[in-house]
Amino acid sequence: MAGMRDKVIHGYFGVDIKVVWDTVTKRIPGLKPLVEKMLEELEEK
Repeated sequence: MAGMRDKVIHGYFGVDIKVVWDTVTKRIPGLKPLVEKMLEELEEK
């Protein structure tokens, strides 16, 4: 995911739409619980 933003934003050739779709549908949703937990911990401090 880290290098994907530059490729998508700057229009580099070779952006694989299958990789983008996989990231959006499978990887990003998995981050939600982790981010929610981090936010809860920050609110407790």
